[in-house]
Amino acid sequence: MFTIIILAFLLLAAALAVAIGMAMRNAANRGWSFELSRVIGDAFGAIAQAPLLFAVTVLVSGAAPMVGALLLIGVSDVSQVPSFFSAMLVGLAALAIGQLGNLLLVAATLDLLDRQPIDLPRLVARVLPRIPSAVLLLILFWFAIGIGFVFFIIPALVLTCLWFVVTPAMVAERLGAFASFARSAELTAGVRWQLLLLLVIGAIFWLVAQAMIGGIAAITGDGQGASVLYTVLTALLGMIPPAVVASAYHTLRTQKEGLRGDDLEQVFA
Repeated sequence: MFTIIILAFLLLAAALAVAIGMAMRNAANRGWSFELSRVIGDAFGAIAQAPLLFAVTVLVSGAAPMVGALLLIGVSDVSQVPSFFSAMLVGLAALAIGQLGNLLLVAATLDLLDRQPIDLPRLVARVLPRIPSAVLLLILFWFAIGIGFVFFIIPALVLTCLWFVVTPAMVAERLGAFASFARSAELTAGVRWQLLLLLVIGAIFWLVAQAMIGGIAAITGDGQGASVLYTVLTALLGMIPPAVVASAYHTLRTQKEGLRGDDLEQVFA
């Protein structure tokens, strides 16, 4: 087990070194800048402006179903196994709820980066029509990523960088699933090494945060209390990815295309 952990960290270190080198080389050949510090700073700045919205959204859309499942496992009769059809319906419902929360946080981040006040009813009305497309997008995304992992991880990393801003493209431009994939590929052209570097940094941060959360949960002892605490704290980490991808989309669109007509209307509204 210890050997596997060491190999994993060595792999991350190698990926980090390669990504840094290629990102620096790639940045020197562009006439515009894509600064990861700006992307990360804007993401955390958006979270800081609406911490309650982000925390409640991830807890309701992410932690609540998981905590409910943990409690159900603890109190239910194991002989009462749900049917495959029921389990599939519950899974799709959980997926839709999760995507609703993800879309809400992406939309909120984009509004905050555009210096617009948060209007929750407007945000909900904006993202609700996108739920079916978002569920389809998520299924297609992870299906493709899963196939990529079968072929020695590299294709999965390529696809992840290619489709890094697929969700904010869907939210901001009201696109369908397939059009969102194409739009993300268009926007990420020329910055995919930087996005790979961002993914590696995120993976390292996630491993460290998970270890800290595991330690905090272990202090509380064993049982359902520790499991619930671990689930809630892990879910709170879910505030970060939607904000980061939305910030990356906002930066890419601004740097590559500037303000569009609808953006100008919002500025002078």
